[in-house]
Amino acid sequence: MTHLRAAHPGGTAGVNRVINKDLETEVSGLYICDCSAFPDTPGKPPVLTIIALAKYLAKKMTV
Repeated sequence: MTHLRAAHPGGTAGVNRVINKDLETEVSGLYICDCSAFPDTPGKPPVLTIIALAKYLAKKMTV
């Protein structure tokens, strides 16, 4: 039996490299809000940090 696995390395789309401080890419209206926005790969499970990042982005988008 093969177990399904998926992963995306963190830190691959960092601020001021791929996204701006508002998490938006060069494509207007396209945002990144996952581990790839982190400066580097986190050492611990990043779930709570991703939730906080999503809340930050949601607040920016509704203002």
